[in-house]
Parts: sequence; C-alpha cells; structure tokens
Amino acid sequence: MHLMILAAGYGTRLRPLTDIRPKALCPVWGKPLLERWIWQAAEEGFRRVVVNAHHMPQKMTEYFESHSWPIPVQVLVEQQILGTGGGVRQALEVLDDASLMVVNADVAAKVSLRGLMAIHQSRGAPATMLLCRTHRFDTVRVNAEGTAVTGFCPLTTASGQSGLWTFTGIHVLEPSALRSMPLRKPFHIIDVYKDWIAHGTPPAAVCQEHLWWLDIGSLESYWNLHAAYDRIPDDGVRFLGIASSGVWLHPSATVASSAQLTGVVVGEASTVERDSVLHNVILWKGCRIEPETRLENCLVTDGAVVWGRHWNAIFLPSAAPVFFGQAVNPSSPSLHSMAL
Repeated sequence: MHLMILAAGYGTRLRPLTDIRPKALCPVWGKPLLERWIWQAAEEGFRRVVVNAHHMPQKMTEYFESHSWPIPVQVLVEQQILGTGGGVRQALEVLDDASLMVVNADVAAKVSLRGLMAIHQSRGAPATMLLCRTHRFDTVRVNAEGTAVTGFCPLTTASGQSGLWTFTGIHVLEPSALRSMPLRKPFHIIDVYKDWIAHGTPPAAVCQEHLWWLDIGSLESYWNLHAAYDRIPDDGVRFLGIASSGVWLHPSATVASSAQLTGVVVGEASTVERDSVLHNVILWKGCRIEPETRLENCLVTDGAVVWGRHWNAIFLPSAAPVFFGQAVNPSSPSLHSMAL
C-alpha cells in the first residue's frame, strides 16, 4: 500500500500564512497535518509516501530532509501545478500498481486508512471515495444503496438539495485505471470520475455521516481548529493530539514560570518571557514573546518578535511590533486583522 499526499496548492485563502509557509506545512496544534498522515500510514502498514509540491518547493524539500520518517517519503516538485489528477498521474511514474491512497494535505479526519483500503479492494471499482456530511460542502450524489458515486453537483446549486455528501479529499485509486491519462498535463480527478461515471464504471462510495472531518483551507477553518479546541469531538482531539489543558509546548520551547497560558500552542524554539499572558494564541517556529506581553486571539508566525498588548492579529516574521493604541492599517504587510 502506498500513500500520496496532495500538497501542491497555493493556499490562497490561507494568506498571509501561506506567504510564510506552504499550506501543507502550516502547523496545526504544533504539527502539519501531513506529518500526522505519514505516521498514521506507517502505523497501518503502508510502505511508502509520495508528496507533491509546487508553492515554495524548497521549503517542502527542506522540511522532509530535516525530519526522520518511519517509512520512505519522496517529494515530487511540480514545475507547473498539475491539479488533483495531474499530480497523481505524475506520481505513478515512481510507484508500482499497488492501490494508491490519496489524501489532501489540508484535511483532518479520524479514519482508518487500512480499513478504507480494504473496502476499496473488496469493491472492485477503479476508485473509492470517502464521503461525509457537512451540510456546507455536500455536492456528491450516490446511489440508493450508498455504495457508488453517481454524480457531482456544483456547490453554487447544491444548497437545499437532499441526499448529497461531502467529498473528504480522501480516496483510493487503482493506478492502472489512471495510467492512460496524459503525463505532465494539468487536470482534476473529479473530471476523471465524471467520465468514469458516464462510461458505467463509477467510483465506489464509502459514506460515513458522522465522520469527524475538517479542512484548513481558509483562515477561519485554520483558526477554529485552535480557538475552538474545547468544542472539538473526541475523535478530533485524538487525531490532533490536543491536551486537556489546551496548551501544547514543543520540547524545544521555553516558557517562563510566571507566564499564563490558556488555549496556546508554543512552537519549536519559541520563547515566552516572564509575566506574559496569552489566551488563544498560536506561536510558530522561533517566535519570541517579550516580558509582560498580553496577547488574545493572535497568531505569531516564524521568527516574529512581539511585545505590548494585541488582539485579533497575525504577526509575520518581517513585522515590526505594533503597539497597543497605535493606528493600524488593515492592509499593512506586518499585521492583519482576523475576523473571529
């Protein structure tokens, strides 16, 4: 069994975070989601992982070269972004014909990959799609038995229609069914699935109505995975590794004993100095919070230094600190207001 993680997107809706890191490397409770998928795949017996990259490819390759992995991980850099289908097609050039699990790098879900693979292999379909219900992204039609995908509805017209499902971005493909597609040509996998449906060989469907599933495709969804940690179901808490205290500290982080933290993530090599008070705050790598700083609902990205009092703000690494009471231009490259 092989796993492919789709990580080549620009992450436009996650800006300004994706001006600092590719979306796939934005940490969620201290670790990028793709890191969790790799370790889960290893635990479930997968033999190899392939990750595609396009936006900030050097950061992607450096990340994987600087970490140790339980199974081989290969990064495939796309000079031209190839889409959800073209990226998989390119990956087949370095893989054999074993069934291929595909996961979007920006999704979190509590699911057995091995279990989904077993269902796929028992169905005999060219692909198997994992579906859930979100009532926001429900666009997939299935047959009456819920075992096969019969069509896709545009999101703009899906509202109010009953019986639709959300595609989780987690699916299994038979490489032999995709090798006839052109190499190094952009295309989307949903268009392939539509064609298979039209020719009578639809993807199989695995419908799990109450599956815990979220994505970090936007600032709002990324923030909610942190700020709403106390409302995340148990499956999500286990997947993300959220402590009951709501505080996560990287082993290399330094936090003064007099600092007060609630709902806080302190990333690698970050420092929180004395008498600071942080509530609903995310610190990425190498951040420094100066003494007596007060932060609420803030996100501090790699290498930024912050002092003073701030709320509802994102600090970028090149930012000069913005002090409480100072007029702030919402379009400033150094501080971005967050709508919470």
